[in-house]
Amino acid sequence: MLLIVTGHGDDHLPPVCAELDRRGEHYSVIDPTAVEDRGHRTFGFEGESVTAFLSTGDQTVDLSAVSAVWLRSRHRDRRVAESAATQISRALGILARRGVRLVPGDVDSITRAGDKVLQLDAALARGLSVPRTVISDDPEAVLGLAETGIPLVSKELTPDPALASGRSQFTRYTREIDSNDLIHIDDLARAPMIVQERLDKVVELRLTVIGERVFAAAMETSSVNHSALDFRRYDLSNTTVIPWDLDAAIADRCVELVRIFGLMYATIDLVVTPSGDTYFLDLNPNGQYGWIESMTGMRMTEALVDLLTAEGGS
Repeated sequence: MLLIVTGHGDDHLPPVCAELDRRGEHYSVIDPTAVEDRGHRTFGFEGESVTAFLSTGDQTVDLSAVSAVWLRSRHRDRRVAESAATQISRALGILARRGVRLVPGDVDSITRAGDKVLQLDAALARGLSVPRTVISDDPEAVLGLAETGIPLVSKELTPDPALASGRSQFTRYTREIDSNDLIHIDDLARAPMIVQERLDKVVELRLTVIGERVFAAAMETSSVNHSALDFRRYDLSNTTVIPWDLDAAIADRCVELVRIFGLMYATIDLVVTPSGDTYFLDLNPNGQYGWIESMTGMRMTEALVDLLTAEGGS
């Protein structure tokens, strides 16, 4: 049996369930927030046997029957999602130790893969290029990079839980650093951030890595003013998204990058410059792929279900 762990309103769930139904696969969907709010977690140990059950109050899942887990755990309030994931992490840990496939990976691997410092270091180690970058809470370090005269952008290092409000959370988009920012650079001590060289780009690439397969899509965002620095501000009516013929060596490096973090799934953002160079920007251990699939026709849902239902464990 396949276990899907996700929050209410996950747009990726219906197509995955439809594909599982088409193949005649047995699965259960469990909302981790329901486990936390009104459910139970039960673990039993007797001799060499271990039993584990997750209950939402409306359903109970016997984890001994689970062959693979798709851990989405989506919730609009990130604090709720993280708390709920923590509540079931013990159960997922038991499954991982018994060779059950966890997609994208276990909770510890997902957390580690979200570390921007580790991402850049691992990307360089895999032979990927990265922009000139400073990650610091030291104003002098940022000023040193600014004094080189290269154009710079700032990015959020980690989401700030203080920005969460109710069921929503504010997002700080990538923005260009100007002289006014440098005047107030001492405020950096209160909010460490990523400062990177701003790259001219021909296209921005979104890679979806599913097992050994890489689905590459190109987004021409530079012509749309509000998405030129951060594709998350895309305007789908004015943004072209098409499949991209990615260099095989870069694809292999990206698969290895995902694997080195202990993951089987991730999305990766790259940019291609006018000189033809490709740079790594970011890895998301549970990034969204549905909108790319709907715009390009690439069959990512089928690939994901192939991964979840493949024989053999992790």
